[in-house]
Amino acid sequence: MREDNSLSLSDLSDSTNIRENESLLSLLLKDHTTGKNIKWGTDSYINHGYSFRDDQEIKINLITGWYEGFIRPRVDKDIDLQLERQRNKAEVFTPSWVIKLQVNAALKDMEKLPLADFIQTKWLEITCGEAPYMVNRYDMETGEVIPLKDRSGFIDIKFKKLNKKIELEEEWLKLAVEIYKASYGYEYQGDSLLLARENLILTFIDNYFYMFGAFPKEKILLEITKIISLNVFQMDGLTYEVPYSVGGLEESGTQLNLFEEIETEEYITPKLANIKLWGVDKTIEFKLLSERNDTEMKFDVVIGNPPYQMTTEGNNRDVPIYPYFMDEAYKISNKALLITPARFLSDAGQTKSSWNQEMLNNPHLKVLYFDQYSGNIFKNTDIKGGVAITYYDNEKEFGHIEVFIRSKELEKITSKVSSIMEKSINLIHHNRSSYRLSDMVYKDFPEMKNKVKKSERLSITSNIFDKLSDIFLDEHPKNLKDFIGILGRQNHKRKVKWIRRKYIQDHPTIGKWKVFVAKSNGTGAIGEALSEPFVAEPHMIPTQTFITLGNFDTENEAIALNKYIKSKFARVMLSVKKATPDNARKDVWSYVPLQNFQSDSDIDWMGSISDIDSQLYKKYNLDNDDINYIETIVKEME
Repeated sequence: MREDNSLSLSDLSDSTNIRENESLLSLLLKDHTTGKNIKWGTDSYINHGYSFRDDQEIKINLITGWYEGFIRPRVDKDIDLQLERQRNKAEVFTPSWVIKLQVNAALKDMEKLPLADFIQTKWLEITCGEAPYMVNRYDMETGEVIPLKDRSGFIDIKFKKLNKKIELEEEWLKLAVEIYKASYGYEYQGDSLLLARENLILTFIDNYFYMFGAFPKEKILLEITKIISLNVFQMDGLTYEVPYSVGGLEESGTQLNLFEEIETEEYITPKLANIKLWGVDKTIEFKLLSERNDTEMKFDVVIGNPPYQMTTEGNNRDVPIYPYFMDEAYKISNKALLITPARFLSDAGQTKSSWNQEMLNNPHLKVLYFDQYSGNIFKNTDIKGGVAITYYDNEKEFGHIEVFIRSKELEKITSKVSSIMEKSINLIHHNRSSYRLSDMVYKDFPEMKNKVKKSERLSITSNIFDKLSDIFLDEHPKNLKDFIGILGRQNHKRKVKWIRRKYIQDHPTIGKWKVFVAKSNGTGAIGEALSEPFVAEPHMIPTQTFITLGNFDTENEAIALNKYIKSKFARVMLSVKKATPDNARKDVWSYVPLQNFQSDSDIDWMGSISDIDSQLYKKYNLDNDDINYIETIVKEME
């Protein structure tokens, strides 16, 4: 049989034979922390009745017989359910090539290990879903079975080495058991967890069949399955709890008829998930792994694709949670390879800036892979700022990332520009919240205090034209000295309205020329076009929809700045830090050089934007490769 490893027994039988064996299926459904069965952990099946609620156990009779084939891989589910679980349960398909890239990177330092030592390296796949990083049996995008020789999960790789070096069945089985003892994963959703466990035992069957041309005996199957059920368990990765183990009502297990009441028991405290440590032969709470500095309790590798965000109750806002999974991975392992949104590498997005800086200055962390277009990895998924695979190794120092630049070409250009640049344009950047209303508004219109939050009463918010409409004039007033124009948006259009000067606090730019730029533009792609900047005359200010650049005495200076902002050169330098739509923060502009916008400048601002670009390329010593990169990737603005 070893001559043909493109097929395997379990490719043909899949999970059907497993679910027909009640002893195996009982183990596959076992939760060793609670002593009960794993929970559904998803409301995807709730339409089928009470027993299919997310807080109920998955029972054998609910997935066999009439319900055979009820639980199936996500790729086989209908498209509406796939999209629902992508939105609400953070499920995305991780392509096989991404899995291979991550696994292979972790394997580089293990190539010379003796077979037994390599097999015993401990790996954990976090939020494992159907366990593609452990056993890459089928393509997560297409559902097609992957031939044994082409699989790239870490268990697959271990079996490849085992199959190559050991032919005696007794010795092979002994080491196969060790493979499973060293392989861990956790998952919240019970249906995915069952599929993960099945994939692991089917992978054992695949390899046994490949080596010995027969179906393995039930005794060894039960032994392997028990290990799997202990090592791949149900857990909420944010709390370490077994889902629905606190305050949840559990059926007594007795079959009821329609007229009987359900007997229940209630858990008093949440149950923290346990993990079996085979090397020291003890079971502990998983949470303790991150709290104790004990090498016996650490993993050699943590790998996976963690959840990216969750929606908080109340404000319906998406909060990033992948930083938590990254931090925890670094606490419990020597190496960690995780694929996440890349925004934090540009100190952007909703992650805390302090955490972003901690990552950027961690000498043990490097970027293994980056793509600013998330759709290239996860189909039909738009992740602003792109996606990155980061590699953490606490035994190596890669140097600080400090500033992550998203392409080698841009990195080269940035190096040249930075060596010449004396000052940044962020020196003439004015924070969008620096313009403020005065207290006079509420002295003249006391009833308006109830229209806005106390904390926002002096803010010139993006919706101020609607909130405080009575203080604005739509028409240009005759006595301009007593009024200030405000650029904002209303009904999805830019508008200038007028407000009495006494209602605005003093600001250094009020009597000056400047340029307003929308605080949010595009997606964060390198060199994308910006919304049209607005050259603002004296006695004009913006709402918080815009930022302000400049503080000039003459109109020509503001016009020159406007041309500069629209130049390809300035926008490619803006892309060094602008990885998301947001460009409101001062530091986003820090790599855009400040220019002299007066008539004695070394740049002739009277020319076209294309002419200005050519002058800037020459000023910063850019070569033909640099120029071709900019001209190709940066969108034109007139």
